[in-house]
Amino acid sequence: RVIKAYHGPDARTRFENEVRILRHLNTRNCPFVPKLLEADPEKVRIITSNCGSRVDHLDEKRCKELFAELELFG
Repeated sequence: RVIKAYHGPDARTRFENEVRILRHLNTRNCPFVPKLLEADPEKVRIITSNCGSRVDHLDEKRCKELFAELELFG
């Protein structure tokens, strides 16, 4: 389980956007994003499944490949 809390001036907007996207991808059975387990709008935090290891650097080519794959899920 991964707990992510949102902070800063756009915290609520970022929280709502990520919840919306994760729910959408879950309904499309996207296999390579974490599953949203809990969304707490009062604490502005989410709990997700662990989807692998942390990526510290993503080059432009790989980033484009990942987004192309995500586009298949809408």
